[in-house]
Amino acid sequence: MQMDEGLDTGAILYQQPIAITDSDTRQSLEDNLAHAGKEALLHTLDNLEPLMAGAIQQDNQGSTYAEKLKKTEALINWKSPASTISRTIRAGIGRFPAYTFLDGARLRIIEATPKANRFEHPPGTIAELDRNGFVVACSNSSLHVNLVQLPGKNVANVAQVLNARPSLFAAGKSFTNSEAQS
Repeated sequence: MQMDEGLDTGAILYQQPIAITDSDTRQSLEDNLAHAGKEALLHTLDNLEPLMAGAIQQDNQGSTYAEKLKKTEALINWKSPASTISRTIRAGIGRFPAYTFLDGARLRIIEATPKANRFEHPPGTIAELDRNGFVVACSNSSLHVNLVQLPGKNVANVAQVLNARPSLFAAGKSFTNSEAQS
């Protein structure tokens, strides 16, 4: 991109699209962008004259501005669709891990997968447990939680946590959005 007065408003010299998958996290996307950026920079430097001659003005109609992320955005809203919660979890890995509250304690959710199952439980309620994790009811579906981090502890798979504290994630217990509600 050519330099211009505005932020990211100069003419485009070269673009290299990258795929974003449903399993990408903030960290994997950052790694992919760093690699693609390096390749794009090398390509641009090697082909600078023809790229400058063919520079394309940006269409600012489709531009958006991303506000700075806040830690509070990592708080899970269980009334959201499971797919939205999954994206919140994946976006926070390594920087602002997604969190919720259970029994008055802040719990980080590190890995979870959206499921099509619907339960008659209110959003945020643990609907069922299996040997690999637990399923939480969401607004329109459910979320299977695999990895968590308890306060002051390392990241652990739910099976390990259940072996040490079997009643922690009991069916029917509910996650909340604050310590006061727990």
